[in-house]
Amino acid sequence: MSRYKRASDDVIRWPDSPEARKALQEWFADASATAYLSGDFLDFRRADLSRLDLTGAYLANSHLNW
Repeated sequence: MSRYKRASDDVIRWPDSPEARKALQEWFADASATAYLSGDFLDFRRADLSRLDLTGAYLANSHLNW
């Protein structure tokens, strides 16, 4: 069993960007096994998503630094 999750309770710190928060919330709301985080070009700076399973997430050109 993986220690990584896909639920809003597993976000340690949410990103400041409203667009990035919305993308995360939409991903959490989609219960299908094939759902993926569509985060291309979004600003995830200052977020702590370390408990999430981001395998398959689309994060091209996203800001991911703390």
